[in-house]
Amino acid sequence: MPDGSQLVIQFGLIPLLWSALVLLVLKSMIGRARVDVLEKLSLGAMLIIPTLGVLCLFLPSVQTIAPLPLPNWASEAMAHSNATTAPISVAGKQLQLIPAIIAALLSIYVVGFGWRTARFVNGLYQLSKIERSASSTKHANILSSTQNISAYATLSGKVVISHALLADLGEKETKLVIEHERAHIARCDPHWFLVLAALDCIFWFNPFIRSQTERCRLAAEIACDQAALEAAPEMRGVYARSLVSALKHTAGNALHCVPAAISKPSKGDYRMRMTEIMRPSSPLSKSVRMKLVAGLSLLLIPVGTVQMALAEGSAVASAFQMTFWPVEGKLSSDFGERIHPITKKPAFHKGVDWAAPKGTPVKSAASGLVVRAEFDEGYGNIIDVDHGQAVITRYSQLDSMAVKVGDRVSTGQKIGTVGASGRYATGPHLHFEVLEAGKQQDPASYFKG
Repeated sequence: MPDGSQLVIQFGLIPLLWSALVLLVLKSMIGRARVDVLEKLSLGAMLIIPTLGVLCLFLPSVQTIAPLPLPNWASEAMAHSNATTAPISVAGKQLQLIPAIIAALLSIYVVGFGWRTARFVNGLYQLSKIERSASSTKHANILSSTQNISAYATLSGKVVISHALLADLGEKETKLVIEHERAHIARCDPHWFLVLAALDCIFWFNPFIRSQTERCRLAAEIACDQAALEAAPEMRGVYARSLVSALKHTAGNALHCVPAAISKPSKGDYRMRMTEIMRPSSPLSKSVRMKLVAGLSLLLIPVGTVQMALAEGSAVASAFQMTFWPVEGKLSSDFGERIHPITKKPAFHKGVDWAAPKGTPVKSAASGLVVRAEFDEGYGNIIDVDHGQAVITRYSQLDSMAVKVGDRVSTGQKIGTVGASGRYATGPHLHFEVLEAGKQQDPASYFKG
């Protein structure tokens, strides 16, 4: 799994920028028009990038994109810091703030998601109560409610309309309102609205995706308005008056439909619907639709490549394994708490020690890039090999070093020899560490065999 910063980039920053770009392209191509198919297509395009990230995380075997050459800040900080008990530098303290910031962002997301989901579930519960308490009417599958609502299509394929609204509408207006809701049922819009509300919960932090879900809802309403008037276009004025009556009736705190369990439609939505009812827009030409599809497809290629490359880098790091230990010798000190051989006090051992004769070859545990090869007072002669986005292997107490910074090494390649060059060495041995995201881990947990 990726670390917190990669999660924020893959599922926060990149989808945010991508959805903003899609919305910009959509508005520039079709303006204020609301075409149901294009709105759904645009929402799907916005969701491709986070979906790619999820698929790449769970299906790493299908990835072929090379990892991006992004800097590994934590690894570089460890590579250039003194490994002894020297005080932490200001830069190191700043780097330590990064995990706290990432954790705070993830916590904020979880809280926001929980809050939006709770509101959504409560809204559905209230709508379900209204449906259960509603009474039958002379129309088939049409229920009347005493609650302060307008009219909405239920998941069970029924239409619920308030008794007060029925009293305000004439027979022709009532028929048009019912036809509108039946059009929603025929299009499976109640289920579609559930999907949109769920997306609002998941992407509550992304204003562009939430804006697009609103566009999708409005496009569905306009499509159902057109369906209701298809058989009687001369009734446009009557239907417009019924919409005004519904708006007046539900002014305040009324639940309008399933999406209103999360957010109520704005007055601007009603104005656009009224405009489309009285003066329908000309359908968009096929060329405009094709240009929109082509433009989104071309934009998707580079953004999708970045997303897959980030996920590939995560998979490389998390899949790191060793099939052999870097030196032939005897394990003299394991990872974890121990009594320090010099100070005789409890201390945490950040790696493993392998005792071996001076001059015994030390081999790279996996292929990678040498990012450190120098003398350190505590570690002695030390070599760090970077194996990907988050994993570094460290070889210290070396007698000699056979590589330099910038060299690429292969699995099993000799990089130095066993020695006792550090301040705390009690005899020839290799001190070996594995660092992931800048933190020492138990090397045994990466050993396969």
